[in-house]
Amino acid sequence: MRTVRDDDDDYDGFWTADDDEAPAGEYVEADIFGQAVHRLCEVRPPRETWPEFIDQVAAAERRPGEPVEHIPEFVTTEIETAAASALGYVNTLHDKVGPQATYDEFPISLAVDSIELEGYIDHLVVTANTYYVVDYKTSRQREGESIQEFLDRQKEHHEPQVLAYAAALLQADQTRNVAAQLYFTDVDDVVRWSPDELVSARTRVQEIINESLQEALAEKPIQLI
Repeated sequence: MRTVRDDDDDYDGFWTADDDEAPAGEYVEADIFGQAVHRLCEVRPPRETWPEFIDQVAAAERRPGEPVEHIPEFVTTEIETAAASALGYVNTLHDKVGPQATYDEFPISLAVDSIELEGYIDHLVVTANTYYVVDYKTSRQREGESIQEFLDRQKEHHEPQVLAYAAALLQADQTRNVAAQLYFTDVDDVVRWSPDELVSARTRVQEIINESLQEALAEKPIQLI
């Protein structure tokens, strides 16, 4: 059983603010930053409780034996800003499409041959004829990279995840289309997949799995005894 949610790929172990803003020695692990943003978007606690909520998420994410440390104020501010922008995007989408229903952390599963994929869609919007998949991403833009270069790179990186989400939804309900969007908090911009791009999602997932298996076998061939 495998998850289709992948980790953001643009960190070197820790997230920090710009050097001229970050107090010396203060940081937060990248996965804690991302988890805090996701949990705020999922739970939507009262805004005045966000700093305390972020500390609670950080404490829950600490590995056994690690000390529980207070999140630096400048990082808390960055997390709050990222979550607020993601929720703003979702609210704008709601106003545009008029949802019949919405779900946070919506579980999906997809069986392809002998492989079962499972994951959670950050936010799912359901209308009369379309599923709108929304995933929040806290990946950071690389130094010297344009926003368009960043978005193109991220679209290629996350496409297998999006295809798996779409294939699972289409497998469960063939009466609706699927559209997908990844919202990137670092650049306040979106990567989108139209229903036409996702209509053959299951076939593409099968191809990706086959390609991955072939690459794995090329690196380490199976020995028959």
